[in-house]
Amino acid sequence: MKKLKLFIKHNPYITIAHLLVALSGAAFIIAAQYSDVAMFPVFMSIGTSLVASFIVSIITYWFLTFENKLRDMVIKWGLSDLYETRSMMNAPADELMKTSKKLDIIAFGLSSLRNSNYIGILEERIRKGSIRVRILTLAPDSEQCQKVDDFEGETQNHTSETIKKLLEWASQFNKKNLEIRTYDSIPLEFYYCFDSDLFIGPHQAKVSQQTFTMRFSTVGVGADIYLRYFEKLWESAKKDSLIC
Repeated sequence: MKKLKLFIKHNPYITIAHLLVALSGAAFIIAAQYSDVAMFPVFMSIGTSLVASFIVSIITYWFLTFENKLRDMVIKWGLSDLYETRSMMNAPADELMKTSKKLDIIAFGLSSLRNSNYIGILEERIRKGSIRVRILTLAPDSEQCQKVDDFEGETQNHTSETIKKLLEWASQFNKKNLEIRTYDSIPLEFYYCFDSDLFIGPHQAKVSQQTFTMRFSTVGVGADIYLRYFEKLWESAKKDSLIC
């Protein structure tokens, strides 16, 4: 019923035109019942043709209406892909890492990134200053770390230890090219933003690499909301003592 109301509301003039065609067809069919033998097939032919045209046209218009709405929504919001698991975004993200000039991240220990085949490329680009990286992560001494472990089914202190390893890894770079800030609150969403593409997704009761993730173009409404979300959190976060 909700879709039908949306369909009728989408373009009332086209809806009215369809109804007029259907009513005209019905009128010819009814008229055929009261006409003489000579006119009966003429009226029936016109009436059934109009009704058939109405059915084909309304079904086509129905599908086009919702197809166009979906297309416009995708274009407006910039949604470019959906990944059933976060590990599926690694390949396109690794390619973007080669050319992007900036990378903003919200995550925990980033063990998958630090152990990836492309970490050498990222490290070299950070040292050369051809990419600027900003990372927001939980403070390793935050009580939220244990809650993350419990939620994701990890061993005790797993999250805290991976964050400490991330901070240690980051300490080898110039702070102008790689900066880490920490927060102590409910864990923020996973966030991975390059120049042109944003990967974002929730935390679920499973290993991070197995969680659902969305991909947005950074010129869309969706990414714009999240870009402002990151900047606000970045400004309110604190610089970690191990980095500064």
